[in-house]
Amino acid sequence: MKILTPDILFTMVFLIDSIKKRSTSGYFLDFDLAWRNLAPKIHNRRESGCYDILTDTLSKEGELLKVEFFGRDYNWLLRPINTKTPYISTTFSQSGFTIDPNDQVDVEIKVLSMLLWMMMEPNIEAVIKLLTGDMTLNIHDYFDHSDVMGFLNFHNHELSDKHEDIISYVMDKFKSFYVTYLGGNKDSEIFDLR
Repeated sequence: MKILTPDILFTMVFLIDSIKKRSTSGYFLDFDLAWRNLAPKIHNRRESGCYDILTDTLSKEGELLKVEFFGRDYNWLLRPINTKTPYISTTFSQSGFTIDPNDQVDVEIKVLSMLLWMMMEPNIEAVIKLLTGDMTLNIHDYFDHSDVMGFLNFHNHELSDKHEDIISYVMDKFKSFYVTYLGGNKDSEIFDLR
């Protein structure tokens, strides 16, 4: 039997079909419920959200920026995420990407990609190499712990023929948000580090 935390209770939606299919649990964690509260915190027209702050900051840099993602090991030291890292569930084939600050679309989609990966795996930190030094980002600097509550545990992809896992489901949500609410380029893709 699972222990139900307030986070689980908040996101719980009982769907008869999905409960019948599920042999290990009797609840359905719905990412869409969490997303309704989370999306306005990413970008808020009245006050700057983390997306706005980061895109503005990175767009002012002059040269190509390198972003590396790290997880902490058992000794609390940072290790690249494409190495075996405890406290991270996803298997990554790469540990970062570059951002061209002179290409606004690249800045926008890579900022969303950073936020997505740090939300999916809240134990990841992003280190951006700036001209003035390193900028370290932790998702908890921008969101409460309850906002990023283990997205890998949501079940929405189980009801979709289009998504093979929850990561691809959430990536689709982020891209739709980028195109619909931020006026982004529909041909841009969230950067997949897997």
